[in-house]
Amino acid sequence: MTSERRIAANRANAKNSTGPKSEDGKRRVSQNARRHGLTQASAPERVLHHLSIILDDLRLDARPLSREGHALAMSLADAEARLERVRAAEFLFLEDCHALGRERAHLESRWEKITTTHMIFKEWRFDEHGVPFEATRMTKPEIKSRKEKSKVIPYSSEMRRLLRYRKQAENGRHRALEEWIAYLKRLSKSKTKPKEAADAA
Repeated sequence: MTSERRIAANRANAKNSTGPKSEDGKRRVSQNARRHGLTQASAPERVLHHLSIILDDLRLDARPLSREGHALAMSLADAEARLERVRAAEFLFLEDCHALGRERAHLESRWEKITTTHMIFKEWRFDEHGVPFEATRMTKPEIKSRKEKSKVIPYSSEMRRLLRYRKQAENGRHRALEEWIAYLKRLSKSKTKPKEAADAA
């Protein structure tokens, strides 16, 4: 069991290890674990770009969006921007592989399997003193069959990471799109109900 003296010493040491104090230092340290920027917030200009496309819908002209509608539209725009960024990173990675001549290296490796046969003969020969001895002779290999084989090589760690982020981004976009479509359906129903009630009257 840890003694009270050790606990007190640990707490005293922890007070001396609080990290950077200034805002600039905190901002630099916050980027220590950043590798590719795919987990950071989406660029505001790309979110606004996708938001303008989402709101350019004729069904929204006759009725302003509610607070829920704005939140769902922003969620979908952010999901679109995230997916766009992951796809761009994946494209750059594959482009680099192509430039380095490694475009197929992470997909498969091919080689040729050759089956050969040969014959073994035993014969008598004479040494330099004229003494006979039995010798074994082997014919040259003769090709019986050739077969091309391929082996799938696992993706590199960077490619696997990109695929994982793309899957997450696609799932997030799918959920946001489903919620947005459901909201538009509820919006259209709420607009038609008063008209149906008037017709019934």
